[in-house]
Amino acid sequence: YISSGYSFGGYTAYVNGGALVNQWWTPTLDYSDSRVTGVITFAPWDAFGYLTSGTSEVEVPVLTIGGESDWTVGTQFKDMYSHVGSTPRAMASFPFAGHFSFTPIYCVAWGNGCGDGFVAEDEFTSFVETSVLAFSEHLRGRPGAIEQLPAEDDNFTWSYTK
Repeated sequence: YISSGYSFGGYTAYVNGGALVNQWWTPTLDYSDSRVTGVITFAPWDAFGYLTSGTSEVEVPVLTIGGESDWTVGTQFKDMYSHVGSTPRAMASFPFAGHFSFTPIYCVAWGNGCGDGFVAEDEFTSFVETSVLAFSEHLRGRPGAIEQLPAEDDNFTWSYTK
């Protein structure tokens, strides 16, 4: 199973995938699920520091996507991802994506991630769909699937380890 989530759900996906939760600022609590074979997170939250270096314990493949203009969780996704050692692992970082870029239904209120100055909704949604499908199909064993991850452009950069 692939554990996936957005914001607090991203925290949960990491924990399901083996990340240890901090107890007294030390990663010690294990709430992993042995059925999880991959983790996909979107703008994951570190729960006020309860999930930081504990992501080093994740042993399944990881895909993380985050926005550098996120007013809710900031760039916590970069720190959590930086400790992951499993392979393959990939992180896409969008300079002009906010927290609501992942949930365009909320853009009717012009929240953080919507409108002028942010990555276009249709481009971002297409990127997420393609990336999740390529990564998921790779985990299922489909030859050539991982090569279908979108190529970097002006909207984002990849950090990727096979």
